[in-house]
Parts: sequence; structure tokens; C-alpha cells
Amino acid sequence: MRGGVCRPLLTNASRPRERSEGTACGIFSYYVRNMKKQRDPIGRADPQERDPTMPWLPVAASLSQRLGRGVRRGRGALRPAAALVALGAAAAVTAGALALRIHILDAAHRDLEIKAGLAAEALALRLARRPDGAVAEGQWDALLPPVDIGPGGALALLGHDGEVLARVPSAAAAAERPGIPPGRPGGGVATVGPAGSARLVAWRVLPATGLVLVVSREEAVVLLPWRRGVTIAATAVLGMLGIAAALGGLAAAARARAHASDAALAASEARAALVADALDVAIWFRDSPTSAPRFFGDSVQRITGRDRALLESRPGVWADIVQHPEDRPALRAARAAADAADAAGAPPSDRASTFRIVRPDGEVRWLASRTRRLGDGASVGVLHDVTELKHAQAALARREAELAEVVRMARIGTLRVLPGHDLVEPSAELVSLWGLPEGGPALPLHRFLAMLGKERRAAMLEMLASVRRSGGPAELEFSVRLADGTLRHAWARARQDSGGEGEPALVLVCQDITERRTAERALAQAQRLSALGHLTGGVAHDFNNLLTVVLLNLARIASAAEPGSTAAEAAPPAIRAAATAARLTAQLLAFAGRQ
Repeated sequence: MRGGVCRPLLTNASRPRERSEGTACGIFSYYVRNMKKQRDPIGRADPQERDPTMPWLPVAASLSQRLGRGVRRGRGALRPAAALVALGAAAAVTAGALALRIHILDAAHRDLEIKAGLAAEALALRLARRPDGAVAEGQWDALLPPVDIGPGGALALLGHDGEVLARVPSAAAAAERPGIPPGRPGGGVATVGPAGSARLVAWRVLPATGLVLVVSREEAVVLLPWRRGVTIAATAVLGMLGIAAALGGLAAAARARAHASDAALAASEARAALVADALDVAIWFRDSPTSAPRFFGDSVQRITGRDRALLESRPGVWADIVQHPEDRPALRAARAAADAADAAGAPPSDRASTFRIVRPDGEVRWLASRTRRLGDGASVGVLHDVTELKHAQAALARREAELAEVVRMARIGTLRVLPGHDLVEPSAELVSLWGLPEGGPALPLHRFLAMLGKERRAAMLEMLASVRRSGGPAELEFSVRLADGTLRHAWARARQDSGGEGEPALVLVCQDITERRTAERALAQAQRLSALGHLTGGVAHDFNNLLTVVLLNLARIASAAEPGSTAAEAAPPAIRAAATAARLTAQLLAFAGRQ
């Protein structure tokens, strides 16, 4: 207390403890504890007595202490900056409110002290003007000087024994007697009365007469404007504390959802890696067209022979060192087209491609890729090593080409008789062999039968019916008259095709045997000529032997005949005729030798 005015003091006992809470909540709680545990700054005697002008303090104290303990213990729901800002604002408003209260009370005390001094001087002058200084009973009220104390104010004059001699207004004068501390010569200030009806009191002792002039005001009236402002501020503070708690709860829920999302994402990535390793495929994900891909699992290392970290190190690594140089332009063009489609707002779509890669050891492998654009710039894809499949496809293509060449050389084709439609579908080989319309619709069965020889149409129908009944194969040889009038010979083997549902179709494997039949006829002719040659040679040889005997005998007859005789004249023509027959026989022998 200085100059008779009670002032708030912070003693060592009231300073914050060494283990400071370190937050705005701690500061706020400290002020509240001081209000409860320390002596009231304006001198109220009961430290546990609650101040009715601040009913919100217990609630705010409880909230702030709980929030302070939450922040101090590291509760996840109260770590956001918004909660700390709200608590800091609450502490600042509370400290300001307390400081303003003290300042208002202090200013009111000083004002009362000044007015008490002025009133005492005015009363002393009035008493000095009386010649005898005596004042009759009942005249003291008139001697009190007019003083504008303010709302809730009162002015009283006390005698030597503490008796109230005069008071203005009279209804409040009774409250000035109790509680004035004794032994304070000259005057002073104090707060007297119980909580709720306390008054701010200032007094001055008139030295000449010993009278005591008392000026007072109701504490509640003095603090009324402050209480209204504090109520508004307290409402805002409590709202901020509620907002802080709500924000903390929302932040905790958001963090919980984020943790759950992270856990779900980690589990999804683990499942993707497990699937990729189990199927021996490379699964990748890219956030944007310019970001580096991220691979799941270790299959990409087995497929490419390169470290996974290298492939994920930067964009473009895959195109620069993994893709085959000859395939890069086409792949870049396809990716540019896909990026342009995304930029134009095209709906997400899948893109499949097959390309080659080069492993570090120089081995070339084939990969099948399927990429899905997700529409927001991100994309996901799967890579599968199809090298063995490519090799098998190439070998199969070679075998099919060889088989096609064999079929072409063997002049083989198929006719497919559709069930229930009486339609015949010729294969491409028969279309080429028989001059049928290429790529046209299936032929009606009756048109096909019209191409056969009349003698074989019934046989063809009987064979088809027999295969339908028994299911077993049957064979038939027939002739086909082409559109240009050419007659072709064919052989067919019919069987049921059980690959479809319902009534099976009939498949006729047909072979054009025209050249074979021509060759067979030529062979038969050659064989007949050979037999005739052998026969002619035998006959000529025997006939030549007979001619030899004839010539020898004719020569003997001619040498033995008398000149001029009939024998001599007939012998030379006979010899000449026999010689001619011998030359013909020699020619026959020569022909037989060639055969």
C-alpha cells in the first residue's frame, strides 16, 4: 500500500512455479489460481470468497487447465496451431481483464481520495467561518459540501467516537462506519463490506476538529462497465476455447482418417507387390506424365535385369536405357498421343502395346504392356515378359506357312455343310481351285450339287446322310464341272464337327485329284504300250527266225534250179520278199527294244 491506497502485489508465493506450463493455458490458470489462493488485490479478507463480478472465471479456469494439461501431455487432438492460438487469445483476454479491473479499482480509489480531500478542505473552511465553531445537532447535514461522487456514491461525517453526524444520501451512510482501519492519521482508502455489497471508501481526518469525512462508492457500480465488457470478452474467450476444442477434435479425426488411409494404402501396395511377384509381372504407378514411375514388388528387377531404385530415380530412365532403340520412336508417339487426349479431356481409357527391351547383358526381351489413364494425369500399368510367347508365335507362324504351302501343293481344301441351313462354306483353297466367288456368302447345297456329275449327286447326298446318322467318316470320289466348263476330279472325306453346340456341322476335306487321274491314265497308256512292245518283240523275233529258214531254203532252191526253169524264175522274187519281211521284222525288234 502506498499513499493509503491498497495496490496489488506479486509476492514470491504468488509468482509462477519453476515448472511452468509453458503455454497460454498455464498463464491463464496462474491468474485464476491467484484469484482463488492469494489475497484479493483490493484487500478482500476472504481468499476463498468468489467474486460475483467474474462468474465465468471457474468455467474458463477448468477449460483452460484441462486444455493446458492436454497440450502439456501431447494429446494428439490438441496439437494443432489453431488450438494454441485460441488458448493464447483466451489467456491474453483474461490477463487484460484482470489488469483492467485492478486499474479501474485503483483509479476509483484515487478519485475518491481526491474528492475526500476536497470535501474535507471545504468542510474545514465552513467550520472556520463559524465564530464559535459550535454546530448544533441537526445542522451537520447543511455543513457537508456538495461533492459529485458518481453513481452509487455516498458522503458521511463521523464524530470522535465514530458516530455518524451527517450523511448524503442517508440510506447509504450506515455502511461507512464498519471496516475503517484504525490508527491511520490523516486518512486513507480501503474496501469494506462483504462480497456483493462491498464499497470503496476514502476518508480524511480534519486536524482541527478530529472529525472524519468519509467518501464511498459501491464496488459493483464502479465495476459495472468493466463487468459488461468482460462478459462479452468472456463469451468470446469461451467460444474460442470451444472452437479450439472442436478444431482439436476435427484435427484428431482427420489424423485418424489420414492414418487409416495411410495404413490402407500401405496394405494395398503390399498386396500389389505380392500379386506382382506371384504373377511375375511388373506393376507401376505414375502420379503425372512428368513424374518417375513407382514399381511394386521386385519382379521388375527380374524382368529388366536392372535395379528398381535406378528405374524409379528420374523420369525418362525407362525410355533411355531399357527400351529397344528401334521401338522408342513408336512408343514416344503413342505416349504423346495419349497425353494429348488427356489434355483434351478425353475419358480415361486403356492402351496396350508390345515392345522390346534390352537387358544389361545385351539380351533382347519382349514385353506386353497395358496402361490405364486415370484421367487426372496419373496412370497405372502392368508389364509382362512375353518373350517365350513371341518365340512360340513365330514358330507357329512358320509351321502354319509351311502347312499352307503343303496344302496348296497337295491341292486340299474343306467344305463345311452347316446344319439345318443346307449351306456349304468353301475354304479359301477350294475357292481358288474351283473358281468360286471369293469372300462371298455360303453356297446353297443344291448349287454345289449342281456342280457335280449327275451320276455322283445321289452318292454325295447318301454320304452326307450316312455321316449324320453314324457320326463316322465316309469317303467319296466325284467330279466337279467348273463355271468355265472344265471338269475337275476330287476326292472327299466327310466327318462330323463336334466343336459347337447343337447339331454338329459336317466337314468335307476335299482334294483335287485331276492331275493324279491324268497321270494315272498316262501311266496306264504307257503300261499298255510297254506290253504291246514286249509282245511285238517276241512275235518279231519268232517271225525273224522263220524268215531266216525261208531265206536259206530259197537260196538253196535258186542255186539248184535249172536256168530257165520255173523254179529259177520264181526264186529271186521270193528271196526279195523274204528280205523285205526280214527288214520289217528288224524294225519291229528295234521298237520292242525301245519299249
